[in-house]
Amino acid sequence: RQKNICEIGAGVGLTGISIAGLCDTKSVHMTDYTDSTLVNMEHNVLQNEGWFTNTKTEQVDCSDFHPVTTGYLEWEHFSKDKQYVKDEAGGSTVKKSPSIYQSPTTSMALAKNADVLIAADVVYNHSQIPTVVSCVTTFLSGSRNKLAIFATTYRNEKTFNFFEEKLKNEGIKICYVPTSQIENMINMFPCYFDQPRTDVRICTMTK
Repeated sequence: RQKNICEIGAGVGLTGISIAGLCDTKSVHMTDYTDSTLVNMEHNVLQNEGWFTNTKTEQVDCSDFHPVTTGYLEWEHFSKDKQYVKDEAGGSTVKKSPSIYQSPTTSMALAKNADVLIAADVVYNHSQIPTVVSCVTTFLSGSRNKLAIFATTYRNEKTFNFFEEKLKNEGIKICYVPTSQIENMINMFPCYFDQPRTDVRICTMTK
């Protein structure tokens, strides 16, 4: 309750928007790195803002507060604490809403200062696993009260084992949500393809 959430690899923003609408969050900041993805993500936030804005804006005394924001975040930059090479405009094609789209510098700060880091379906490319794990390690190193939550499709045993091995090598504790609980979770979008719940892994990570 009342946590600041940051999502990496947010894509269209489905996970972050759903969490903002269904959970008692303080704020949700969704990130990705391509201009086209950020444009689409901001559009989806605007389309759904009526769902979460009414309840969230009552919690703060700030007229320009927006409960869901978007921003550019490169995993490698975050994991290595690098300065952005992308300019503050965030790319010439991004049509920004000042209250929603945050500059790269602000996006980095929001990610570092979040209470919970989330990601959906980012454990699939073996070559990207070290960078993803570095992101989690960097985030959790900021405070013992921080938590990371990943949900992913179990596609390849070798890739998933590599992910677990890298996390354990960094001293990160992994706790999986039981399959029985996953099977009983609500299907929010029954009109779309329903991923077999046996193929899904949800884990929490702490340090």
